[in-house]
Amino acid sequence: MSMKLLANVGFLVVAVGLFVACGVVGPPIPPEDVGLAAALEKGKQKERAKAAAAEVKPGEEAPPAEQVPELPPLRPIGTP
Repeated sequence: MSMKLLANVGFLVVAVGLFVACGVVGPPIPPEDVGLAAALEKGKQKERAKAAAAEVKPGEEAPPAEQVPELPPLRPIGTP
């Protein structure tokens, strides 16, 4: 085989590798599932589900509330 043929085959292998590597890996993601608004909405849905599960039925006692310790306010770091 000549060197020119080997060079052309090598170039072809690299070109095909780049073409395959630059393709889309998975299905497209809808824009409403991307970003901060989507993350906030998912958090709200989880909170709603948690609140619905924690609703007290008539004749039952409410579960005790979680005790969260009071933390001091944070001070900025790196300022005098």
